[in-house]
Amino acid sequence: MEAQKEELSHLKAKVVSLEKALEVKVGESQREIEKEKEKTLVMTQASQVDLVKLQKVLNMREGELQHIKKLAGTIVEQRTELEQFFHEALAQVKQEIMASRLQYKKEALQAYHRRLREATAGKLRFPPIRTFHKIPHSTNSVHSDMEAASQWTHQPGSKVEISDLTWEQKEHILRLLFAKMNGQTVRKVNQHLALSASSEKSLIDSHAARIKEEPSRATFITDAPEPALPPNPNSLPDIRTT
Repeated sequence: MEAQKEELSHLKAKVVSLEKALEVKVGESQREIEKEKEKTLVMTQASQVDLVKLQKVLNMREGELQHIKKLAGTIVEQRTELEQFFHEALAQVKQEIMASRLQYKKEALQAYHRRLREATAGKLRFPPIRTFHKIPHSTNSVHSDMEAASQWTHQPGSKVEISDLTWEQKEHILRLLFAKMNGQTVRKVNQHLALSASSEKSLIDSHAARIKEEPSRATFITDAPEPALPPNPNSLPDIRTT
């Protein structure tokens, strides 16, 4: 009996010890859970603060994006208007060039025929033979005067007024500005100008062919060319009649 009592007492003491150990473990677990809850709460609050900040930044970025879109739309609209202006200006300049060259060629042809008639009548000396069509190696062609109008005669660094420029020079400047705006190279602009000049010469020649000319018209090459560069850079050379 005594042995059983001792064993029972030992078991009771062991149970009490295990209960205390269990209470300690439960307490530690509770403390860990509380710590995790506090940590989670702090992280949640910090995340909410960050979320509010990010939301403010996002709203600010959206406002900036809307402003940029509005500015971009304004820039595109202004660029479209500017391009339209350049196209209209170039078209007007090309018309002025063609009209000026046609008028110059017509007046030069009339003056040449008048000089021939006066020379035939014995009033004047025969003028140097002059060509009015695009002929290779011609030394006295009306086209040389037209090409001279597109050459830049102003000194580098000198002040140039727009009114002092020929229509051909104005076209060249407009194309350079337009190419600069579009990021093109000067080489492409020069190629375009060459093609444009070639087409204009064809139109001028076809128009001049419809002008009534006298049967005695001569179109030969002469060794006595007239001055190629115009005295006034804003116009074609004066037509010489004497």
